[in-house]
Amino acid sequence: MRLSDEGSWALFLKKVGRPQNSSDINNFREDILRICHGLSPAIMLLGRVLSTMESSEWSRVIDLVVAAHFGKGQLPLSNFVVLSYQMLPYVLKPCFLYLAVFPKAHEISIRRLLQLWLAHGFVQTSPEASVPEDVAKKYLEELVCRNMIEIVRWKPDETPKTCHMPCYLYDVFLPKAKDIGFLDLHHGKSECTSADLLEFLQPFFSFNTRKRDAINGQITFTKIINRGGFLMLKVLDLEGVFKPVLPEKLGIMVNLRYLNLRWTYLDSFPAFIGDLPRLEILDLKHTCITILPCSIWKASNLRHLYMDDVGVSIQKPSNQPPTNLQVLTGLLIGSKDPRIYGLNRCTNLRKLGLTCHSESALKAAKCISRLVNLHTLKLGSIDLVGQPSSLVLSPLEYHQSLSNLYLYGVIKDHQIGNLPRNLNILTLSMSLLTEDPMRVLGKLPQLRVLNLFSDSYLGQEMTCHADQKIQNFPELRVLVLWALMKLELLKVENGAMPQLRELQIMDCDKLRSSEGLDQLPALKDLILRNVPQDFVEAARRLGNEKITHQLV
Repeated sequence: MRLSDEGSWALFLKKVGRPQNSSDINNFREDILRICHGLSPAIMLLGRVLSTMESSEWSRVIDLVVAAHFGKGQLPLSNFVVLSYQMLPYVLKPCFLYLAVFPKAHEISIRRLLQLWLAHGFVQTSPEASVPEDVAKKYLEELVCRNMIEIVRWKPDETPKTCHMPCYLYDVFLPKAKDIGFLDLHHGKSECTSADLLEFLQPFFSFNTRKRDAINGQITFTKIINRGGFLMLKVLDLEGVFKPVLPEKLGIMVNLRYLNLRWTYLDSFPAFIGDLPRLEILDLKHTCITILPCSIWKASNLRHLYMDDVGVSIQKPSNQPPTNLQVLTGLLIGSKDPRIYGLNRCTNLRKLGLTCHSESALKAAKCISRLVNLHTLKLGSIDLVGQPSSLVLSPLEYHQSLSNLYLYGVIKDHQIGNLPRNLNILTLSMSLLTEDPMRVLGKLPQLRVLNLFSDSYLGQEMTCHADQKIQNFPELRVLVLWALMKLELLKVENGAMPQLRELQIMDCDKLRSSEGLDQLPALKDLILRNVPQDFVEAARRLGNEKITHQLV
C-alpha cells in the first residue's frame, strides 16, 4: 500500500533526521515525493542515504535516481536499492552481502554474524577504533540505520538479538553475492579456492538445532576435506550438526580463524586444537564436552572461547593463557586459585563465565575485581556434587565497568548490598536469600532488567518500595520472577518501578495475591505461567489488554 504525500514526507523526515521546518530540504519535497511514489522501502532507503550527506549534495543523488529510472526503465524500488548499495562505504559492502548466504528471511544471531565478519577479515580497525569487536558493532549499527539490515528480535535489555536482510533486498543481492563468489562453496562448487570467499559448507551450515544424521555428516565431511582449497578455509561453521566427526586433517588448517561447534552435542574435542595458529573464535556451547585438552593454551590468537555453562575444565592449567581473550565462558576451576589459569593476566576480558567451589570463591572475586574491562560476568559456586554453595561479593562492589551480572550460588543477606552500582542486568539464581532484597536492589540506579530465578528468595512476601527521597528501580524495564516456591504475596507501592514494561511470573506455586500492580503506569506485558488461579483472576481485573500470555 502506497503512502499519502503527507505520510511519505513524515516518514522521509524521520529517516533523514531533520525537523519539518528545515527550509534547506523543503526545496526537495516535490522531487522526493515524485520519485518515491509513496513506497515505504524507497522512502526509508533514500532517507538514510541522504542523512549521511549535506543537503547541498542531495541534488546529485536525486538526479542519479531519476536518470536510472528514465534511462533504463527500472522499477523505482530497484533504483533505490542499487543506490543504497552504491553509497555504502566500501568496508560495509562485504558485510552486507554476507547476509545473502543465509536463507531468505532467516533469523541470524547477531553474535554469530559479527563473529563471522571478524573471522573473514571484513572488519577494519584504526588507531582511533582498535578493538575489532567494537568496530563490528558499529558496522551493524550503520547497516541497520541505513535500512539494509532489519532487527527481528531484541533482548530484554533492548539490545539486538537476531536480524536478517529485508526480503526486498535479498531478492536483488542474492545474485550479486553469487557473482563475487560468496556462495560458491555454499552451493557445492569445488573450483573456488580463494581464502577471501565464503567458506560455508551446506551440509555443515545448519539453520536449526535438530539432530542430524552423524554418519551422513561424516561422509559429506570427508568429501569436503578432499576438495581443493580446504586448507585455505578461514571459517568452519558446524552449528546444529549432530555429533560431527572431526578428522585429524583439521589440525593442518593453518588459516582457520573460526570454528563453531555450538549445538553439536560433541562429547570430546581432539588435541589438535593447539595446532591452529590463527584460530580466533572457538564455540563449544551446548555440547557435552566437559574437559578440554591443555593444547588449547597454544592457540595464542584466541579471542573468543565459548564453553558450556555446565562447566568445562581444562587439563593442566596454564598461567599464560592467550592474552587477547575478549570472551571466556563456561570455565570450571573448582577449588583452584584462578591465577593458576592466568585469569589475572586476561586484562582484555569483556565477558567471563566462571564456576568455582566455595573454597576459591573469595580468590575468584578478587581476581575478577581486577579485570577492569569486564562488562558481562556469569559467576557460579557449587560443591563437589554440583549443588549451589557460597559466593563472595564484597570484592566486586566497586567494579566500574560491570553491567551484566548473573550469580548462581548462595548469597548471605548482608552481601546483597555489595553488588556493583552500574549494573544494567542482574540475574540471581539459587541465592537462598531469606530477607526481601527489593529495597536494596531498588537502589541500583541503572538497573533495567532484574531476573529472580529459582530459589533466589525464600521469603513469603516481596515488596517493591517507593521511597520518597530515592526513587526505587527508576530505570527497571523488565522484572522476571521464576520458581520462587515460597512467595505468597507481591506488593508494589505507588511510585515504584515507574518504567516497568514487562512483568513475568512463572512457576510460583504459592503466589495467591498481589497489591499495586495496577499502579505500574508503563506496564504493557504481564506474562503468567503456572501460577495459582486466584492470582490469575486477580490479574484479569487489571484489564485484559495487559495480559499478553497466560498458561495456568
